Amino acid sequence: GISFQECLKKPYFYVAVVCIFMFGLVIQGTNGVYAAHMRDVGLDHEYVATVMSVHALVLTLFKVLAGVSYDKFGLRITYIICNVAGVAMMLLLASITDTPQGMILAMCQGVVSSLALPIDTVLLPLLTAELFGEKSFAQILGIMTCFTSLGYAVGAPMSNAFYDAHGTYFYGLLLCAAIMLTVSVTIQFVITAAHRQKARLAALEQ
Repeated sequence: GISFQECLKKPYFYVAVVCIFMFGLVIQGTNGVYAAHMRDVGLDHEYVATVMSVHALVLTLFKVLAGVSYDKFGLRITYIICNVAGVAMMLLLASITDTPQGMILAMCQGVVSSLALPIDTVLLPLLTAELFGEKSFAQILGIMTCFTSLGYAVGAPMSNAFYDAHGTYFYGLLLCAAIMLTVSVTIQFVITAAHRQKARLAALEQ
């Protein structure tokens, strides 16, 4: 790995911090309002509670599966899976209506969103270790966790601001989906840059 001082000289460190912040922002910006959005479009509160219960149960399984995916396929593929789930979660939520089809989309969203949430939990220390190594792991992870929490703090108020401006969460959800897609592509370049750095360090040690 690299020291914290070396880390501060790497441009991909700052890009990674921004990505982590944006992941926290859009995930919390969506997860924090999805129950309110389902009620707002007219779904029954009992059905909304059922969707939330399914979401909570599936989330427990998917956090384990995220770790299994990392062990089998590596960080890049695992991030792609969770990122695609994140974009799908936001688009499904934006598509919900008070119809039988809308109820099906709501349940699908409840399941798919459980696959997106490990981005800011299970995968965060794995990302930190893979990008920067073990030398300054605790210090760098502390920064990553701080920016994730900062994204969480901004996300829900941002979505609610869109609701205040437009009377619906729809436009905020579309914006979150667009941000999620952009950041999902960006984090792949960060992973590539980190892998090149690790390859250079390995070559110097030989």
